[in-house]
Amino acid sequence: MSLIEVEEILTDEQYLKPIFNYFAFIRHFHCANFFESVQQWYKKYKDSTLKTYLSVLEILFTYFAKYSPRLVSLDLSIVFMYDNKFNKLKEFILLNVKVSNWISQIKELNVGPDLIEDVKFFQIFDFCTNVRKNNLEHLCFYHSDITKIINETLMKHKNSLRHLEFDNVNFKDEFFAASFYNLITLSFCVSNNLENVLNSLIMTPLKSLNTLIFNQISVPFEVLSVLIESNSKNLEVIHTGNLRDGCDLILEKISEHCINLKVLSTTMSSIFQTEIYLLNNLFKNCIQLKRLELLDENGIVIDVDSILTLIVISPTTELKLTAKKLITFFI
Repeated sequence: MSLIEVEEILTDEQYLKPIFNYFAFIRHFHCANFFESVQQWYKKYKDSTLKTYLSVLEILFTYFAKYSPRLVSLDLSIVFMYDNKFNKLKEFILLNVKVSNWISQIKELNVGPDLIEDVKFFQIFDFCTNVRKNNLEHLCFYHSDITKIINETLMKHKNSLRHLEFDNVNFKDEFFAASFYNLITLSFCVSNNLENVLNSLIMTPLKSLNTLIFNQISVPFEVLSVLIESNSKNLEVIHTGNLRDGCDLILEKISEHCINLKVLSTTMSSIFQTEIYLLNNLFKNCIQLKRLELLDENGIVIDVDSILTLIVISPTTELKLTAKKLITFFI
């Protein structure tokens, strides 16, 4: 672009069609990065003949819609969108059928705290799914409050949602995750008031659930035990979070019910004869297990040598033992 005269960039016919069809390769669209790039470019080349920053965005969105065959994900996680300029851009997108269709193809949406308020959340869904209203498959929430109205808004995607991720969120109201009965992945990281979402899962299991993750979260072992048992049929990946008690019971439940398990990350505060027995039982029953992470909640370095002499594992198993630092063994 530096070789093009500024006044010709948006006016000369030869530049109305991209020389290299970069747009054809776009699958993942990060709004914050894109807006920032356009803004910096606009500041550099701005003069009296150049159109407005908003006009540049509109032209680029038109190119996206025309030359990009399909869009998979849209990331709105760290963009400040609800100023006057964005409202105008939103109106342009909704009124432009081609652009609206292009945006509406997304199957993955990442949403941040500035956008997750009751009213704004409706606006996001109007913005992102203006045409196709039931195709969203992957939804991530970051640093946000999850309210009842958000749950209700998502219900139109209950058939299509496959992956739900909550990173540092607060469940202010009950969230009926069990309503999304086709979920494959359910992940929680550093989240509060989990009882508002876990209660419904205990009552109504997710029969297609493949991955259950609790990261940096303390989950009562009684609740986790029921979750594992009731959702065990297809579970292949389990991260149990920071268990303070009931570690042996959880390991026993997993060995008994999760025969298709491939990845397990769990807390084990100590490893004695009982734990060795449970580990051997795990490897015996979960024959597809390929990866094991043992997290020492007390930060005590595990006596790896003594463990390896007492447990029997497959030659293809990767064993990860974690205490103060990560130690990986290939056996």
